[in-house]
This record gives sequence, structure tokens and C-alpha cells, in this order.
Amino acid sequence: MLTASAWHKGHKDRVFGLDVLRAAAIIFVMWSHGHIYSKQLLDVQYYRWLMWDGVGLFFVLSGFLIGQILINIVLQNEFNFKTLMHFWWRRWFRTLPLYYLVLTVLVLLYFVAHKCLPPNVIAFYTFTQCFAWPHPLFFGEAWSLAVEEWFYILLPVALFLVFRFRGDKKKQLALVIFALCLLGTIIRTYKAAGKDYLADNTFGVEIMKQVITRLDSIMYGVIAAWFLIFKKEQFFQFKNTFFVFGLMLMFVSVAMIHYSHFFHNYLYYSFTAIAVMCLLPKLSSLQTASGKVSQGIQFISVISYSMYLSNFMLVQRGLMPVVIKYGHLNPEQHKMHSALCLILFWLFTLMLSYLFYRFWEKPFLNWRLRLLK
Repeated sequence: MLTASAWHKGHKDRVFGLDVLRAAAIIFVMWSHGHIYSKQLLDVQYYRWLMWDGVGLFFVLSGFLIGQILINIVLQNEFNFKTLMHFWWRRWFRTLPLYYLVLTVLVLLYFVAHKCLPPNVIAFYTFTQCFAWPHPLFFGEAWSLAVEEWFYILLPVALFLVFRFRGDKKKQLALVIFALCLLGTIIRTYKAAGKDYLADNTFGVEIMKQVITRLDSIMYGVIAAWFLIFKKEQFFQFKNTFFVFGLMLMFVSVAMIHYSHFFHNYLYYSFTAIAVMCLLPKLSSLQTASGKVSQGIQFISVISYSMYLSNFMLVQRGLMPVVIKYGHLNPEQHKMHSALCLILFWLFTLMLSYLFYRFWEKPFLNWRLRLLK
């Protein structure tokens, strides 16, 4: 059995502040998906004050981390096709094995239940299920993986093309990063123009879950990476001020989204991404921490990807209905049943995610390291 101290020693090179952000992101996702059980325990008026955009936190953090890797590759090496393929190899070995495992399991379960394949199943394997159109109902959380994978493709390709021209790499990097960020914001604004998504409840499929409308969220993280590399002193100089401002902006965003049609349609995702970007200098400076709480945060952070892919379709939509049915639970009517279902939802997700990480994610990561060596 892996103890907490052994787990901590095995991941001692991680940045604790970024683990906090990653753990917070998946907790917010779980908080959102767990509302189906907890709505009997906590009034929605109070519940939604912690309905922060967990996926948005993941996006900015991913842009920050991958942006640093990509910018350093560009600065230290000749950015040719071989370098590009090496970057993609590293990223795909990190993200694709578990995604394809969960996707294939869900496809098989769907086939057993319905005697046919899910609609647009090939699109899920090529990450084209929601590029510029609504995401299908099947495997709802896969939309964010499509955004991530297209980010891994579009930014490096854009840099590869721009660097064919001679010039200052620092300025060329800034141009590409800000251009992609601005383009995503413009596209989302255009698609939202003149539509009342609060009224018809289509905001999720038309704006929130499409690649071209959410790519700018990741690019804000890349902007932070650019400042860390080229303006490091200024990046950390006002970290406390930026951290407080970022938290305030997060609370303002949560408050405004429910009351302002304009803010909901046009500003929410930009405000959230900027808020998370402001948290990064402070969190990046929190290198290490000790104690049981920090070990728990690190544990959640390490298995967060597995938690994201397993908590909704596999646990909430797959396992929990079976438990509720044969356990004779009625979370809609009894608060005790609601609390038990919420606990089981978290417990099953944590257990399944750890198994995914231990026996699938980690072996592939180790294999990647050996191949790259």
C-alpha cells in the first residue's frame, strides 16, 4: 500500500503552489458535478458561490506549463520539424493513453446498452467533435480534451510558420501568443452577439464547449509563461498584489455571471482566465510544503487528470445509478441518502482515479521517459 509520505517522496520535484491550483480545479469540477446529490443539503443560492470554472483553471495552468516548455524549446533549439514532432510525442504520451482508454470503455458500454455505436464516435478519436459546433451528449467532459489537443497543435504550428521568417524570437513569440488569444476572444464574442443564452440555456454547447471559443483561456496561461521567461523580475515583484486582485476578480466573476446577461455572454471566460493568470506568480513561488494537508493536495493534484475523465460518465452516470437502484437510495427525498450518495461519488471517483493513475497513466509516463532517453 502506498503511504502518504511515500507518495510525497515520489513527487518531491513538483511545485506545490501549482498543485494547489490543479487540486482546486478538479475540486470545483467535482463540486459542480456533485450538485445532483448535494442540492438537497445546500441551497443553490449558496452552492453557486463556489461554482467556479474548474476547467478554466485547468486551461490557464496548462497554458502556463506547456507554454514554458514550448518557449524554452524555441529559444534553445532550432525549431524544425523534428523538434515539433518531439514536442507532440511528449504531450500525446501524457494525455492520449488514458483518454483513449476511458473513451473505448464508454464506447463498449454504449454498444452493450444500445446495440450500436455512439453518434460521431470517430470524431471523439480525432478530437473534432466540437471544433466549431456543439459537442455531442456522449462523453460530455471530452470537450475540454479537444480544446487542449488543438492547443498542442495550433500554437506550435503557428510558431513554426512564423519562425520561418528571420526576426527577434521574443517579439515573434509575443505576436503569435497575443494574436491567438485575441482571435479566440473575437470568435467567442461574435458567436455570442445578439443571443440570450441565459434564456434558452444553450450557452454550454454554443460557447463553453467549443475549441474555437475557448482556446484563448489556455493562451492566457501562455502569456504568463512569456512574462515568467522574459520578465522574471517583474513577474514576481508584485505577486502578492496580483494574487489578491486575482481572487477578487474570481469572486466578481461568480457574482456577475448570474445577474448580467452582458457579462455572462461576453466577459466571464476572459475575466476568469485573467484572474487565474494573476494567481500564477504567487503560486509559482510556493515551491514546497510539508504536512498531511499538503500531501493530500499533492495526491489530488497528481490524480486530477484521472479524476476529470472518470468522475462524470463512469462514476456519476455509470456506477452511481446502479448503487442508488440496488442500494434503495432516494437522494431526491432524503437528506441522509443525499449525503451518502455524495460521499460515495467522491469515494468511487478517488478510488477509480488512483487505479487509473497507478496502473495506466504512470506506466505510460515511465515508458515515455525511457523512450525519450
